[in-house]
Amino acid sequence: MRSARSTKRLNTIIHQENSMPARIWRKSEFLQELNNEMQVLLPENLRQRCFIANISRSEVIIHIHTASLLTRLRQFQSVIITHINQHYEWAEIRKVSIRVRPAISQASARQKKIKRRKSPLIAETISEGARHCSDEGLKKALMALARHISEDCKET
Repeated sequence: MRSARSTKRLNTIIHQENSMPARIWRKSEFLQELNNEMQVLLPENLRQRCFIANISRSEVIIHIHTASLLTRLRQFQSVIITHINQHYEWAEIRKVSIRVRPAISQASARQKKIKRRKSPLIAETISEGARHCSDEGLKKALMALARHISEDCKET
């Protein structure tokens, strides 16, 4: 068991010059700052719907909430490249990668948690469809699915 003296405080670890947590902390602060700058450059309909996920010396990765906005954001990639290259001497940005990452709302998160119920009626319907199926491979697959659903119904 560690004594209180041997345990390092998080603040001390984060702010050590070359520690991994310190580098991660500085990069996250820089990305947030850069993201705020980018928001000013973009039109109102794109603000708060995209953010800079990462940056290297030659590439910026931007995540956007919908694919429909991706095309609009592409029109502004040269503005973003120019801004970064002018304001940061180490940057030689040549490429902007835009990836669609839908925002997870609380409603969609709740929907994922809902467990779908399987009923004996569904199993019987699939089984009936399998009996009238002429394709033997499909018939076997449907019968196996019906058995699986029936077994799940018995367990619950």
